Amino acid sequence: MQRIRLISKKKRIVLLFIGILLVTFVVFWWPRESAPPTIAQRLDHANMLLAQAGDCYEWSVSSLDAQACQGNFRSAAVEYRSVINMQPKNADAYMGLGEVYLNLDGKGDKAHSNFVKSLANWRKAIQLDPKSAYAHVQMGYTLDHLGQHAAANKEYRIAHRLSPNNKSYNDWLPPGARKFESDDD
Repeated sequence: MQRIRLISKKKRIVLLFIGILLVTFVVFWWPRESAPPTIAQRLDHANMLLAQAGDCYEWSVSSLDAQACQGNFRSAAVEYRSVINMQPKNADAYMGLGEVYLNLDGKGDKAHSNFVKSLANWRKAIQLDPKSAYAHVQMGYTLDHLGQHAAANKEYRIAHRLSPNNKSYNDWLPPGARKFESDDD
């Protein structure tokens, strides 16, 4: 006959306590997978980063501040690209990415490259949302910086046609762009 060993009362209490601790850890502290952010959340986050980067430039006083601003622009670009990967027909994401490339620092070929990338994104945004006066103005602004003034003026005229009551465009457009007010189409 085999003897059955019984666990003492102290050992049972210790094992029960350890079990409770394990269950508590699993239930309350075990890392959970959270739901991935939605497209709208990613777009909002990218827009927030872009706004912060723009505000940052207004207040930056040193090259370190400017580098921090550039980091926000780059982070916004990553978010806009992720939105585009998930929803390739999102005009707002292309507009945001176009805005990022307009604001990224660069000298010489790098600056030209950023304007070319910006232009590609504005073209895609207009293809997806041809009635966006803002996209037409920004595309015109980019074309002006690339030296394509006739094409830029065409975009400004389209923007003016789409939003004739918006006079704020004139406040920041290059002088050559203001011709659309007196030109006949």
